[in-house]
Amino acid sequence: MRGGPARWDDADLEGLVNAESAHKIRAARRQAPDVLWVLPECWEACALWRRVGHQLRYAPTGRVIGLDYTQLVAVTELQAIPEAQRAALFDQIQLIERGALAEINRK
Repeated sequence: MRGGPARWDDADLEGLVNAESAHKIRAARRQAPDVLWVLPECWEACALWRRVGHQLRYAPTGRVIGLDYTQLVAVTELQAIPEAQRAALFDQIQLIERGALAEINRK
């Protein structure tokens, strides 16, 4: 994604996961360098974004202004996501949304 963070290098990877996981991630990157890798602790938020990421609100000018949060709540209820997990997921969804909006509205 343009304007986003640079790809993590091996030094960053060592700080995020244990040595065994870092080794597996490096091996997977060599096999498929163009694949977007998602850390396991981020997977549920990414899966939720795939379900709601198209439920966007638009300004009259056509510019995307953000996610329709009522739809996010509805989907978390339909998916029976425990209420205790929803706040953390909401925070992660907002981070994904911020990056998506920056890319969508970039001109």
